[in-house]
Amino acid sequence: MKKLFILLTIKFLSLNCLAQQSGIAVGTDAPAFDPIHVSGADKNTKACPMCKYGAKTEGLMIWLNDDLSNYESLLTYLEAQYLTKDAKKWKVFVVYMNPKKENIESLKAKLTAFSDKLRLKNVAFTFISSPTDEETAGVYAINPKVSNTIFAYKKRVIVKKFINFDPKKENYSSLLNF
Repeated sequence: MKKLFILLTIKFLSLNCLAQQSGIAVGTDAPAFDPIHVSGADKNTKACPMCKYGAKTEGLMIWLNDDLSNYESLLTYLEAQYLTKDAKKWKVFVVYMNPKKENIESLKAKLTAFSDKLRLKNVAFTFISSPTDEETAGVYAINPKVSNTIFAYKKRVIVKKFINFDPKKENYSSLLNF
């Protein structure tokens, strides 16, 4: 009985660890992908953030697979960071993963209204068609079961990663220390 309990515990811990894995490894170059932009300098385009800015900048790439209302304060905070940082060298890209697989046109309108509400001018708010899309989420090895995966990058190289980051104010500064 004791052996069975130990085996079941190990199996549960292994599955739990796998559920918390998401994203390409630290030290990896951030690959190209083409999200649809609803805010920022590339609004209404499918510009690749890493191709256009990655080699010259550092910043954050935030993949969201969760309720957007949980991130309003965080995104407002990150937009304000542009006042204290050199916007030519620091970027924030948000990739909404469309967890409910909403219609692209209605989702674009909803996300545009959301980014307008938050007055996102510098934070590039983008979206992809699905959390399981192979050409976007698949390229970054994003686990569709986690609520978010956040990459800190410097000159296109992933230097830090957060999985299921808790978007509370007391945690914000940890995103900036990389």
